Amino acid sequence: MKINGLINVLPQEFVLNQDLQFSTPQEKEQFIENVGINKRYVAPSNNNIVSYLEKGIEVLLDRLGWEYNEVDFLCIVSQSGLGVLPSMAHQLHGSFEGKSEALVWDLNLGCSAWGYALFQAHKVLQGLGDNAKAILCLGDLSSQLIAPDDNSTKFIFSDAINILGLELDEKEPPFYYSFLNPGKGVKSIYRGLDERSSKGMVLDGLEVFQHAVSLVPAEINKMIKHLEQEQVTISTLVLHQANQLINHAIINQIDVERYQVLETLNHFGNAGIASIGLTLGVEANRALIPEYICACGFGVGFSISTMAFKFSPRVNELIKI
Repeated sequence: MKINGLINVLPQEFVLNQDLQFSTPQEKEQFIENVGINKRYVAPSNNNIVSYLEKGIEVLLDRLGWEYNEVDFLCIVSQSGLGVLPSMAHQLHGSFEGKSEALVWDLNLGCSAWGYALFQAHKVLQGLGDNAKAILCLGDLSSQLIAPDDNSTKFIFSDAINILGLELDEKEPPFYYSFLNPGKGVKSIYRGLDERSSKGMVLDGLEVFQHAVSLVPAEINKMIKHLEQEQVTISTLVLHQANQLINHAIINQIDVERYQVLETLNHFGNAGIASIGLTLGVEANRALIPEYICACGFGVGFSISTMAFKFSPRVNELIKI
């Protein structure tokens, strides 16, 4: 499988944490310095994620020179469409008048989604045969999932979407995947129908930190060891951009001197599901990535996916709408 194209979609609007009201100026300064998040992109509250997905797909098709009726599989990976009928994927497939035999569905996954979604898309394309094409969309309007008065979440998240154009080519270098779902931390990040979480996402920062630093480094090191056995060289490490405290605690448990570590927290905040694709897309235009990338997503669930792949798309663009 090859990643032919990546379109990152952001809202035009952004906020700076330095301009917002904290309890004290000292708290604001410490938050930005320690958590590493200042600039965040936030969509207007009356905007619908489907409009961002639709525009991103239009741009991807145009840049790749694809027609939508060539697409064999459309998958939308998001937590912003929960409860919507029909699925967002079916809404978009209808808008683009796709072919009736295409496979179309949504996945409800959080910040670990990149590995799960790529794995699923890869298996689907293998089932469809050589040259089969897929569009994989990952992202949320996180600002619409949180309570506006919740200080544990309102200074952290950005709204962002990745649109990937994938094509099966068995001559391409292989992808590697690893997954972990320990059944712990399910309520560390959640939103449900109970009184506590019905108004917005609940995030227990201490629990998330403890799960991340105790589980994620081992998963990355396991992948690195497996790749060494396969004689695969890694040049670059990309973590889900959770926050600076978590990410640096993870990195400190990995032999990172051997790799370049890509980070975009200060420019985009925590972009949730889309953070890996956003970081990869932006930084790949500046950093030389000659070998494999090792990427790790972790979060809601508490779930972890680790993957390794080569990234050399012929289309890599960021748009704001």
